[in-house]
Amino acid sequence: MTDRLLVYSEVLPQMAEASQITAYVLNGITGIQDSVSQYRKRGLVQFVWRNESEEGKASFRFQDLVNHLRANRGMDASAWGLPRFWCSWLDTDLPIGGTLPAVATATLPFGSGFPIHPRVQCPGMIFLSLQESLQESVLRVRDRLVTGSGEAVSGDLEWLTNLRLLFAEGVSLVDITLHQFYFRAKFASAVHGWRFDDKRVGDRRGVRLMDKFKWIGKITGSPLDDARDELEQFEILKNLRNHLSHFDPPCFAYTLGDVASWLNLIPDLGRLLWKIRKRIGAQLTPRLVKMVLLPKVEVHRNRVRAAVQQEQVSGYATSTWPTPQESPHVGPKTA
Repeated sequence: MTDRLLVYSEVLPQMAEASQITAYVLNGITGIQDSVSQYRKRGLVQFVWRNESEEGKASFRFQDLVNHLRANRGMDASAWGLPRFWCSWLDTDLPIGGTLPAVATATLPFGSGFPIHPRVQCPGMIFLSLQESLQESVLRVRDRLVTGSGEAVSGDLEWLTNLRLLFAEGVSLVDITLHQFYFRAKFASAVHGWRFDDKRVGDRRGVRLMDKFKWIGKITGSPLDDARDELEQFEILKNLRNHLSHFDPPCFAYTLGDVASWLNLIPDLGRLLWKIRKRIGAQLTPRLVKMVLLPKVEVHRNRVRAAVQQEQVSGYATSTWPTPQESPHVGPKTA
């Protein structure tokens, strides 16, 4: 493998964000809605937890757990006596089936009125969610693009395929989350205290992806009004996905600076998914925590001498339609 042309920043995640994530995860586990300051005032955090299959005790200082989160850019729940954290109706990831010619039937977590009941009567599989699979894919492919970034300027088609995959998987993760929420609301609103009105919410088919975010406010009464920056970043990701899916316009250019800026969209993708989950009362997953806390990607200045001295208009900006009427600009004007 050639030398990396992109590298990770060594700057640790912000203390405030790591603290908010820690409190959010703990609140989801305990059912208590404490703030960061309330957790800090406690000193030693102690509680007993139970779920469907196990129980345990946890005891630690809140700040110690925050420090663990920052240092590791993730949370090893078991190391702190905590259970696995996830949302049962979003993140159901246990495949059903196998090689034996036995009957397997699955019940989807969207309420008794949901009309689909997947079933296999011969060797095969049933998947009830792609959430954690897509989350893992986004994390893995982003890292692969950085560790293999020497290939970014070699014309390597596998590297480009991974870039296309990152855009596609990231957009799918959001779209799938919104559809899972839609179906849960349509068939099990009472469980959450939501209100699903067919006329108000509208048909999910034929709806632009960016308009699907309005479902959140229409159903929960709490619109996604604190995610303006994350939505703008997500729209860039979506437009990149569209460009490379349809190849319209029929060309694609980038500088290493462009690529770094695109890889830095992924933490904001994690933040957008977190804000969606806040609105719908869903727990995070360890992979989403990692996504939010991903390190910034930078151009390796010692190996890319032209990274600083670049023409004003170069790279991706030169491979998009020149007028907003034909296609919106979806990338940075400079590297």
